[in-house]
Amino acid sequence: MNRRTWFCLFLGTYAGCWILLLSYGMIGENEHLLRIADIFENDIVNFLFLTSLFFLIALVTAEAVELTHHGTRRLPPFGPRLGDVLIRYGYLTEEQLQEALDIQRMKLGEVLVESGHITRAQLTHALLDQQRNSHRKLGEVLRELGYATAQDIRWGLSRLNRKLGRILVEMGFLRNDDLKQVLIRMWHG
Repeated sequence: MNRRTWFCLFLGTYAGCWILLLSYGMIGENEHLLRIADIFENDIVNFLFLTSLFFLIALVTAEAVELTHHGTRRLPPFGPRLGDVLIRYGYLTEEQLQEALDIQRMKLGEVLVESGHITRAQLTHALLDQQRNSHRKLGEVLRELGYATAQDIRWGLSRLNRKLGRILVEMGFLRNDDLKQVLIRMWHG
Protein backbone atom coordinates (compact mmCIF):
# COMPACT_ATOMS: atom_id res chain seq x y z
CA MET A 1 0.00 0.00 0.00
CA ASN A 2 1.46 3.36 -0.94
CA ARG A 3 1.61 6.41 1.35
CA ARG A 4 -1.23 8.20 -0.37
CA THR A 5 -3.60 5.26 0.08
CA TRP A 6 -2.54 4.88 3.70
CA PHE A 7 -3.10 8.60 4.36
CA CYS A 8 -6.54 8.55 2.67
CA LEU A 9 -7.53 5.55 4.78
CA PHE A 10 -6.28 7.27 7.93
CA LEU A 11 -8.05 10.55 7.12
CA GLY A 12 -11.28 8.78 6.14
CA THR A 13 -11.31 6.81 9.39
CA TYR A 14 -10.60 9.92 11.44
CA ALA A 15 -13.35 11.92 9.74
CA GLY A 16 -15.67 8.92 9.95
CA CYS A 17 -15.28 8.81 13.73
CA TRP A 18 -16.38 12.43 14.03
CA ILE A 19 -19.25 11.96 11.60
CA LEU A 20 -20.51 8.87 13.40
CA LEU A 21 -20.33 10.52 16.81
CA LEU A 22 -22.13 13.63 15.65
CA SER A 23 -24.74 12.01 13.41
CA TYR A 24 -25.68 9.14 15.73
CA GLY A 25 -25.52 11.37 18.78
CA MET A 26 -28.14 13.72 17.34
CA ILE A 27 -30.69 10.93 16.88
CA GLY A 28 -33.06 10.97 19.85
CA GLU A 29 -32.51 7.49 21.24
CA ASN A 30 -28.72 7.65 20.82
CA GLU A 31 -28.13 10.87 22.75
CA HIS A 32 -26.06 8.91 25.26
CA LEU A 33 -23.31 8.77 22.60
CA LEU A 34 -22.83 12.50 22.93
CA ARG A 35 -22.01 12.02 26.60
CA ILE A 36 -18.59 10.75 25.55
CA ALA A 37 -17.91 14.33 24.50
CA ASP A 38 -18.62 15.50 28.06
CA ILE A 39 -16.23 13.30 30.01
CA PHE A 40 -14.26 16.28 31.32
CA GLU A 41 -15.50 19.59 32.72
CA ASN A 42 -13.75 21.73 30.11
CA ASP A 43 -15.00 21.72 26.48
CA ILE A 44 -11.49 22.23 25.09
CA VAL A 45 -10.17 19.25 27.06
CA ASN A 46 -13.12 17.15 25.81
CA PHE A 47 -12.38 18.18 22.23
CA LEU A 48 -8.67 17.36 22.61
CA PHE A 49 -9.54 14.01 24.20
CA LEU A 50 -11.86 13.07 21.31
CA THR A 51 -9.37 14.30 18.74
CA SER A 52 -6.65 12.14 20.29
CA LEU A 53 -8.96 9.14 20.61
CA PHE A 54 -10.14 9.36 16.99
CA PHE A 55 -6.57 9.98 15.82
CA LEU A 56 -5.50 6.79 17.60
CA ILE A 57 -8.41 4.80 16.14
CA ALA A 58 -7.55 6.04 12.64
CA LEU A 59 -3.85 5.25 13.12
CA VAL A 60 -4.54 1.72 14.37
CA THR A 61 -7.02 1.10 11.54
CA ALA A 62 -4.65 2.31 8.81
CA GLU A 63 -1.76 0.27 10.22
CA ALA A 64 -3.92 -2.86 10.58
CA VAL A 65 -5.07 -2.58 6.97
CA GLU A 66 -1.48 -2.07 5.80
CA LEU A 67 -0.26 -5.10 7.74
CA THR A 68 -3.11 -7.19 6.38
CA HIS A 69 -2.39 -5.98 2.86
CA HIS A 70 1.30 -6.89 3.10
CA GLY A 71 0.50 -10.21 4.77
CA THR A 72 -1.90 -11.31 2.04
CA ARG A 73 0.58 -10.38 -0.69
CA ARG A 74 3.08 -12.84 0.80
CA LEU A 75 0.63 -15.75 0.91
CA PRO A 76 1.25 -18.55 -1.57
CA PRO A 77 -1.25 -18.79 -4.41
CA PHE A 78 -4.41 -20.76 -3.73
CA GLY A 79 -4.06 -24.16 -5.37
CA PRO A 80 -1.47 -25.19 -7.92
CA ARG A 81 -0.08 -22.61 -10.32
CA LEU A 82 -0.83 -22.95 -14.04
CA GLY A 83 2.82 -23.30 -15.03
CA ASP A 84 3.41 -26.10 -12.52
CA VAL A 85 0.34 -27.98 -13.76
CA LEU A 86 1.37 -27.60 -17.41
CA ILE A 87 4.82 -29.01 -16.64
CA ARG A 88 3.35 -31.87 -14.59
CA TYR A 89 1.03 -32.88 -17.45
CA GLY A 90 3.87 -32.65 -19.98
CA TYR A 91 2.62 -29.69 -21.97
CA LEU A 92 5.69 -27.56 -21.21
CA THR A 93 9.31 -27.79 -20.22
CA GLU A 94 10.76 -25.77 -17.35
CA GLU A 95 12.69 -23.66 -19.89
CA GLN A 96 9.56 -22.82 -21.89
CA LEU A 97 7.74 -21.80 -18.74
CA GLN A 98 10.66 -19.61 -17.68
CA GLU A 99 10.76 -17.94 -21.10
CA ALA A 100 7.03 -17.15 -20.88
CA LEU A 101 7.38 -15.86 -17.31
CA ASP A 102 10.23 -13.59 -18.42
CA ILE A 103 7.93 -12.12 -21.07
CA GLN A 104 5.16 -11.69 -18.49
CA ARG A 105 7.53 -9.74 -16.20
CA MET A 106 8.61 -7.28 -18.91
CA LYS A 107 8.10 -3.58 -18.37
CA LEU A 108 6.53 -1.14 -20.82
CA GLY A 109 9.83 0.18 -22.16
CA GLU A 110 11.17 -3.32 -22.79
CA VAL A 111 7.98 -4.33 -24.62
CA LEU A 112 8.16 -1.26 -26.88
CA VAL A 113 11.87 -1.83 -27.65
CA GLU A 114 11.37 -5.57 -28.33
CA SER A 115 8.49 -4.82 -30.70
CA GLY A 116 10.41 -2.11 -32.56
CA HIS A 117 8.11 0.75 -31.54
CA ILE A 118 11.06 2.63 -29.99
CA THR A 119 14.84 2.20 -29.92
CA ARG A 120 16.98 1.31 -26.93
CA ALA A 121 18.50 4.84 -27.07
CA GLN A 122 15.04 6.43 -26.99
CA LEU A 123 14.09 4.30 -23.99
CA THR A 124 17.28 5.28 -22.17
CA HIS A 125 16.66 8.98 -22.88
CA ALA A 126 13.02 8.72 -21.75
CA LEU A 127 13.99 6.91 -18.54
CA LEU A 128 16.55 9.62 -17.72
CA ASP A 129 13.93 12.29 -18.37
CA GLN A 130 11.43 10.39 -16.19
CA GLN A 131 14.01 10.13 -13.41
CA ARG A 132 14.36 13.92 -13.34
CA ASN A 133 10.56 14.32 -13.13
CA SER A 134 9.55 11.21 -11.20
CA HIS A 135 5.86 12.08 -10.99
CA ARG A 136 5.34 11.28 -14.69
CA LYS A 137 4.67 7.85 -16.14
CA LEU A 138 6.98 6.42 -18.79
CA GLY A 139 4.22 6.40 -21.40
CA GLU A 140 3.65 10.14 -20.87
CA VAL A 141 7.37 10.84 -21.23
CA LEU A 142 7.65 8.77 -24.42
CA ARG A 143 4.69 10.63 -25.95
CA GLU A 144 6.00 14.07 -24.93
CA LEU A 145 9.39 13.31 -26.46
CA GLY A 146 7.69 12.15 -29.66
CA TYR A 147 9.15 8.65 -29.42
CA ALA A 148 5.79 6.86 -29.20
CA THR A 149 2.17 7.57 -29.96
CA ALA A 150 -0.75 7.07 -27.60
CA GLN A 151 -1.68 4.04 -29.70
CA ASP A 152 1.84 2.59 -29.21
CA ILE A 153 1.53 3.04 -25.45
CA ARG A 154 -1.92 1.42 -25.36
CA TRP A 155 -0.60 -1.50 -27.42
CA GLY A 156 2.38 -1.92 -25.06
CA LEU A 157 0.16 -1.79 -21.97
CA SER A 158 -2.15 -4.40 -23.47
CA ARG A 159 0.88 -6.66 -23.93
CA LEU A 160 1.76 -6.24 -20.25
CA ASN A 161 -1.68 -7.30 -19.05
CA ARG A 162 -1.67 -10.72 -20.72
CA LYS A 163 -2.13 -13.83 -18.61
CA LEU A 164 0.46 -16.60 -18.67
CA GLY A 165 -1.79 -18.96 -20.64
CA ARG A 166 -2.32 -16.37 -23.39
CA ILE A 167 1.45 -15.79 -23.63
CA LEU A 168 2.11 -19.53 -23.93
CA VAL A 169 -0.46 -19.85 -26.71
CA GLU A 170 0.97 -16.83 -28.57
CA MET A 171 4.49 -18.27 -28.27
CA GLY A 172 3.29 -21.54 -29.79
CA PHE A 173 4.22 -23.60 -26.72
CA LEU A 174 0.60 -24.54 -26.05
CA ARG A 175 -2.58 -24.96 -28.09
CA ASN A 176 -5.62 -22.97 -27.04
CA ASP A 177 -7.66 -26.19 -26.66
CA ASP A 178 -4.99 -27.68 -24.38
CA LEU A 179 -4.99 -24.53 -22.25
CA LYS A 180 -8.78 -24.68 -21.88
CA GLN A 181 -8.62 -28.38 -20.95
CA VAL A 182 -5.98 -27.80 -18.27
CA LEU A 183 -7.85 -24.79 -16.84
CA ILE A 184 -11.04 -26.86 -16.61
CA ARG A 185 -9.11 -29.63 -14.81
CA MET A 186 -7.66 -27.08 -12.40
CA TRP A 187 -11.05 -25.50 -11.79
CA HIS A 188 -12.79 -28.79 -11.08
CA GLY A 189 -9.96 -30.18 -9.00
